[in-house]
Amino acid sequence: MFRAIAAAVVIASCVPASSREFPVIPEPIILRLTGRLALDRAAARAERPDVVGLRIGDDMRWMAIDQAVTLRDHTLSGRAVLNLLAPFQSSVVVVGAKELRERLASAPAGAQLSIEGLVDRGSRTFLLREVQGGEPTSSP
Repeated sequence: MFRAIAAAVVIASCVPASSREFPVIPEPIILRLTGRLALDRAAARAERPDVVGLRIGDDMRWMAIDQAVTLRDHTLSGRAVLNLLAPFQSSVVVVGAKELRERLASAPAGAQLSIEGLVDRGSRTFLLREVQGGEPTSSP
């Protein structure tokens, strides 16, 4: 009996601790992007070094980013989130309420916008929860 218990203890101690624990669920990333819409990636890159592609349905919009901020005291900065998206040419698929997607899709090139939403790094989606601005402005 003692040998069986000792063998069970030895076997249990050989199993890695990570397989016995619950998986770590990443903290949700709520990101606010402020910037200006451009006609294409090159035009956006000419305005700012940080560019995010926003796929809305079949259309692709490009945003020259002035500021990227994570909300709710997230451990990642807005800059770090943009760096996580960089291998995908910093593009996301925009999902969410139809009226928010339409407002973003219909904003003209040159419009100054602030958009906010939940970033899913795995599926590269941006779940819109707010769109502000959208009026065209002249470049500084």
